[in-house]
Amino acid sequence: MALSRACCRLRVASEAPEVTEELDERLRRRVGQMLVVSFDDHISSESIQTLIKDYFIGGIVLTSNNIKDSEQTANLTNALQNIAKDADYEQPLLIGLDLGEDNFSTLLGKLEVTQFPASQALAAASDSKLTQEVTEALAKELVALGINWLLGPSMEMVKDDTPPLLTPGKFGDNIQTIHDQLLASLRGLEAGRIIATAKYLHCPSEIESHDQALLAQRTLSQPEVKSILQTASTNEKLLDGPLIGQRLVHDHLRRELGFQGLTINDCSKVQPNEFRCQVHSAIYAMQMNADLVYLDKSPAELENTIEAIYRALQVDQLPPEVINAAVSGIELLKSNNLSWITALATPDLSHLRDLKSAHTPLVERAFRKSTALVRSNIHTLSTLPDLDPSSFVVLLTPIVPLLDPSQNLDPFEPLGRALARRHNKLRHVPYDFTLGITSVHATFLSRAAAVIFVACTTQTTQHDSQLRALRTVRDICRHKIPVVTIGACDPRDLLGQVQLADTYLCTFEYTPPALKAAVEVIFGEREAGGVVPVRSGGTSRSSGSPYQS
Repeated sequence: MALSRACCRLRVASEAPEVTEELDERLRRRVGQMLVVSFDDHISSESIQTLIKDYFIGGIVLTSNNIKDSEQTANLTNALQNIAKDADYEQPLLIGLDLGEDNFSTLLGKLEVTQFPASQALAAASDSKLTQEVTEALAKELVALGINWLLGPSMEMVKDDTPPLLTPGKFGDNIQTIHDQLLASLRGLEAGRIIATAKYLHCPSEIESHDQALLAQRTLSQPEVKSILQTASTNEKLLDGPLIGQRLVHDHLRRELGFQGLTINDCSKVQPNEFRCQVHSAIYAMQMNADLVYLDKSPAELENTIEAIYRALQVDQLPPEVINAAVSGIELLKSNNLSWITALATPDLSHLRDLKSAHTPLVERAFRKSTALVRSNIHTLSTLPDLDPSSFVVLLTPIVPLLDPSQNLDPFEPLGRALARRHNKLRHVPYDFTLGITSVHATFLSRAAAVIFVACTTQTTQHDSQLRALRTVRDICRHKIPVVTIGACDPRDLLGQVQLADTYLCTFEYTPPALKAAVEVIFGEREAGGVVPVRSGGTSRSSGSPYQS
């Protein structure tokens, strides 16, 4: 494998004899400014303090392991910035979150900020101005907690093999939609004083699909794209020699695509068998002219990695001018976006509460505009608002991962409550993908006046089971009982078999505001305004409109 071959070539740096002469502090500080790390504590632990005080790291990515609630997070970010200031940092730390991953809604819940629509729901709304408003509002709330950086949004297109839980964090598979939504998101985040890093999974044109390459050509030269994240798969494909890495950055990104921003190499997902390969991946990223390197290792491994980078500099394997050029770009990015006044300000959660209150109308408008009605049976939708109050509505929902693991709450309970407010005789019956629709479900269905069926695969392997469950429900109801189907995660669940559903709505995520917006459409309180930004099976197209029925 390329990674193993690269490790063999780089062995000289990490296994070289100890060099007695230490690097001067100025160069060690500059090396540290290129490094971004994660850690596992809710407080500024001794290990992260050491990485700041002694190794001068430039940034920290917060994960769910660091976050309990808004107050704790604000105090943590403030403490980290104070430690950096006391260590004579010239500029504040980058303190970021990973936007677009499958746990982002969970992070927003734990942070106690507004539950804004994820990328695919924004794309469904087909309104770049709205996307910019939403992302600016999100940025302002995160800044109130001391967060100044986001890894995201994603430039990656939804493909056949995209896991269902990752589709909400992507804008779809239409080039123009992704281009417009990405740039609008970046403008909004910047206006809200957040540094945003677009995720660009593929790099050299020979390993890209045609559409992904075309998207890059249209997008990376735009001034809104100030930094990009190259992910783990990029490393695995390109660890084949420094010259290839240099060609990647200078020829492909800079010359061919016109990209002038910072490159961030994500080494956090590299999991080879030998630790020295993880060390080498960081050194190699710097040889590839990455401006920032993201590492997610134990404190001891991080310190060993940084010491190996020092040795690479001492044996001339890593030229100091590479470090200096990268840090110059980092300093410029920080100077344009960060300040010590903001970084060291005493946390004020009342400001966050005021922002959330001000953003409520915006988030309601965004979710309402994103709900997509893919297939509509006029009789079905007209029946539900006029049901006999004594009749039963059955809600069938799958068992899915919790949005907030700390709360043992069925993610579809808010949907049940929203339905019950409109028709109080509601029976909420979960179903399991393995067992499917059982005789117990059949008994409920036989007594129902209407059925709300939620389709929500969270794993690719559940797709066939999802279709079988819907077919069973359709057979039991025999077109005599109206059935409304809600696609609550990956809209591709039914796009290839849309005829199975009388009425099919997509919410693109199963957050409470998304589900509540769907209920408003079901009961005729408003019309659906969204379109589905992916096509059946995730097949990407370079032109044309997103899927509409």
